[in-house]
Amino acid sequence: MEPHCLSRWFRDLYSVEDAEDEVLYLKIYDRISPEYVNETLNAADYSSFFKKFEAGAHNAIPMFIRGEWLNFTATNDPVFFLHHAQVDRLWWLWQNNDPKGRLKEYFGPSENFLGEHHENMESHSKDVLPMGGLVSDGKVEDYLSTSGGQLCYAYD
Repeated sequence: MEPHCLSRWFRDLYSVEDAEDEVLYLKIYDRISPEYVNETLNAADYSSFFKKFEAGAHNAIPMFIRGEWLNFTATNDPVFFLHHAQVDRLWWLWQNNDPKGRLKEYFGPSENFLGEHHENMESHSKDVLPMGGLVSDGKVEDYLSTSGGQLCYAYD
């Protein structure tokens, strides 16, 4: 990729250019509305939370920002870090609706990209998170709670 200036495509309902853009805007907005976020935070289990969260708060915001967010250079945009701080906060809020039941909920595929055949395996909280030498490698379970394991922070 060639060096270039940071690009964005911020839109609101008043800056959409045609009916197709308006339909897209409204469809995306429905996924980040306060009502949808509350539905997400009230999901009964991790699977339900994950599906609503990924379809909404996590992946809808990049569709408003676009620009760098549509390729691997997204981390060059300072807004990327603000967005992911909110992602972390929403995860924390959901967990803290039922701390005893949710602080260890975790599932999904685990891919071994280093293996010869890129095996797909089920992930577990005992899986090791390689930290690239920045800090010691840790287990997933060490990072599931913001107030235990390797982390120590809370949101107001």
